[in-house]
Amino acid sequence: MNTSPLGTPRAVTAAAPPRPWRRAALAAMVFSAMGLALWATVAAVAPQGTPAPEAVALASTPSSAFASPLGGLRLVRQDGAPLLPDSLRGKTVLLNFAFTACSTTCPGTTQQLRQVQQAVAAHSAHIEFVTVSVDPLSDTPAALQHYAQAQGVDFKHWQWLTGEPAQVQRLIQHFGALPGDSRKPEDHLTSLFLIDGFGRVIVRLSGAPVNLERTQRELLDVDRSISARARLAQA
Repeated sequence: MNTSPLGTPRAVTAAAPPRPWRRAALAAMVFSAMGLALWATVAAVAPQGTPAPEAVALASTPSSAFASPLGGLRLVRQDGAPLLPDSLRGKTVLLNFAFTACSTTCPGTTQQLRQVQQAVAAHSAHIEFVTVSVDPLSDTPAALQHYAQAQGVDFKHWQWLTGEPAQVQRLIQHFGALPGDSRKPEDHLTSLFLIDGFGRVIVRLSGAPVNLERTQRELLDVDRSISARARLAQA
């Protein structure tokens, strides 16, 4: 038995029960420790390079700024006029690469794209086709115009582009239109690149042969959704 400072006996009492806030703090510490252990377990078994959910969300968040892959390049159309990349703002663009001396895939792809152009023109006036020559030394604007006219191309919504080799090469490298270090036009990629109204490359489609149904569907879907938002943003 203890005594008080005055010498009178003092009974030893049991410890007081923890107050509610102390119980809450203790529980929070326990759950925090459990959370750290769970995180460590997941991190140990997750494959290397797996992006965090936040990174995925940021990567999938569309930007409202227009940034065309053709921007900053000095390219010339088939009529000799310079390409104005800003003229593609809010447009849905289908871009491909070709050259006029091509006797294999290019003529067939051009004819198939004509069919796609005629089909989508009935639904939207905001879809543009762009064909870039991979042989700028030979394909002058006049040569491109002659070739496209012979193929029955409607220039109203289809631009054929060429330019100085260094300018064209930058675009070729951006899209990987020629494999490796090849400079041979016949090695060019036959794929089609769908670009939305914000200037972003959305998907790569087959170009040899062209999947007519899918290409038409993809163009119209992007034009009615993403590119339509781009047009509203610039209004």
